[in-house]
Amino acid sequence: MAEIWPCPYCEKVFLEETPLRTHSSRMHNEYLRRGDADPEELPSIEGEFSGSPEVAKYSLRGIPSSD
Repeated sequence: MAEIWPCPYCEKVFLEETPLRTHSSRMHNEYLRRGDADPEELPSIEGEFSGSPEVAKYSLRGIPSSD
């Protein structure tokens, strides 16, 4: 079975990690711009991506690093 990478912000899933990180970063910035949530409560795009939505783990640091 192919790995899938779920977005921590919405229902979308990706087949590769790089498009997920691009999408998640854009979603993160949109949430901050609209003020929907406290930045500390938003999931970060950093973290351990297991490739399976059932066991995906996301860092909850809020702001993605600029690497």
